[in-house]
Amino acid sequence: MSKESHVSVSEIYPIVCGLVTKSLVSCSTDNSIAHRVKRAIRDDLVHRFQPESEEAAMSTAAVGALLDPRYQKLAFFSSKQRNITQDTLESRIDDLPLRFTINNGDIETHQNAVGLPGLWLTGEYARG
Repeated sequence: MSKESHVSVSEIYPIVCGLVTKSLVSCSTDNSIAHRVKRAIRDDLVHRFQPESEEAAMSTAAVGALLDPRYQKLAFFSSKQRNITQDTLESRIDDLPLRFTINNGDIETHQNAVGLPGLWLTGEYARG
């Protein structure tokens, strides 16, 4: 992220969750000021982004992370949140309008594909 001039929406929850669960956790070597600063920043991030909520899992930022190859496993979310994000994406795909083509005066419709094979239906997160 430091090399890029713009932050992608797909990076929001990986960064916020990493800060909340790793970087902003107080440790024994922190003095009282460092402890208070980390706590204040952590509390504010949790209040603003609610990274453990179902709403976060349904957000555009979460769907963006699912579509981003760097974060598509959604390792920063709980298993329940991962499923919610996947369901949200599928629902948004189902809401896309059908494509129509005209061949020799006949109108043909093309149904949306069910899910996106290869995106999340492989590996340890496959659902049956």
